[in-house]
This record gives sequence, structure tokens and C-alpha cells, in this order.
Amino acid sequence: MMRTDSPIDSIKPERFISLDSKPSSGESAIPDRRSETRKHEIFHLKCKVYHPESDTFETADTLAINYGVNGLYFEAEKAFKPGEPVCLTLIDQPPDTCPSEFAKGVHAQIVWCKPLNTGFDPRHGVGVKFFEPIES
Repeated sequence: MMRTDSPIDSIKPERFISLDSKPSSGESAIPDRRSETRKHEIFHLKCKVYHPESDTFETADTLAINYGVNGLYFEAEKAFKPGEPVCLTLIDQPPDTCPSEFAKGVHAQIVWCKPLNTGFDPRHGVGVKFFEPIES
């Protein structure tokens, strides 16, 4: 079960490292296999995962790092399972700061989840694919 005593507002965006960052030479350390461009904007999202076996929802506060029309990269303290369907919704943020779909809620599927390996920090980097493309 996820801790609920750690508010996402206490997380400093500068502590988060995007896996998309490129070396100073301009060459990518990891080839980018995405078909669309990404917007690098940081905003808070609530991520809900439905567990049909118990008919319950698990909620995690996340920090979106970048997104495109078909997917999003976020960081969270919770580990997610590839294939899990999720709903992503803005947390306490004006809807004009990112695509309006996030204010209503965007349905997506977890594609991958990896620990960020930052010592004792429990955060994970997570990639999701939207069920329907968003306008960016």
C-alpha cells in the first residue's frame, strides 16, 4: 500500500531527472524511439489504478515530466506494473498550464516502470501510452 503522509507538494521539481535528457554533445545516450515530439513540462497528476479483484482504486500522486500526443513520462514513489490501466488527472493546478484533457482525466496504460536508482529514494520512472491521443 502506498504512503499517504508524503504530500506531492513537498517534492521539488529540480530533484527529478528526466530519462530523456541528452548529453552536452547533443547526441542521445539512449536512442529515442518515439514517433512524436515531447513537450517538457512539469505538473502534478493524480494517478488512479483500478484493482478488479478487490473492486478498489489505489491512488498515487505523481509528477509529470514530459508528454506527447500518445504518451507521458512521470515519476512516482509507487511502482506500477506494465499493462495496468490508469487514469491521470491534474492536481491543484490551473488547466491552462497543460493540455485540457488532464483536467478531465486521461486514460492510459502503463508501458514500463523502472526504479530511478537514486540511493534510498523510492521513486520510479514510468512511461504510459494513452488509449486515445491527446491534443498537445
